[in-house]
Amino acid sequence: MKHTVTLTAKELKLAEFVAKQRNDDGRSAGADSNKYGNERPTYEVHLDGVLGELSFAKLMGMYWTGMGDSYQEDSDVANYQVRSTTYSNGCLIIRPNEGHEHDPWVLMIAEGNRKYRLAGWCYGWRGRQDKYRREPGGRPWAFFVPQPELESPESLRGWPSETSAARTPLEMPLPRWG
Repeated sequence: MKHTVTLTAKELKLAEFVAKQRNDDGRSAGADSNKYGNERPTYEVHLDGVLGELSFAKLMGMYWTGMGDSYQEDSDVANYQVRSTTYSNGCLIIRPNEGHEHDPWVLMIAEGNRKYRLAGWCYGWRGRQDKYRREPGGRPWAFFVPQPELESPESLRGWPSETSAARTPLEMPLPRWG
């Protein structure tokens, strides 16, 4: 299975809506948009994150609610933590105050023209090693796991088989209850 996925125009609209909601909720809650040294408009940061989550969910054939809003409690997609970047050689960033040590953290790379690539993954505890600790540009320190240090996408639990990946969510069998 390929490690890339392309979002549709309708999926982009959904992502824009969710990013606006997150941005508005953050403003209402008095969130500090500069706490990690962020110099970009917060809406853009939310949009990048939302697009990463949505593209990962689509790639994995999973339902995405878009409603993860508590960084300590909620996962981004199912039990996965998703990070995204527009840098082709970008790292998986895990901040020291973030939980989810036993969850898989994945890195999605925006490749342009609505295309995203799953670069790899690692468990939260594995990414929190001192060798990955950096403070780029005077920003607060975090763990920056380089792509060559990440596990391959195929080793990720829940990785779709060739058969399931070829089906759209509407073609997948429904779970049986009871």
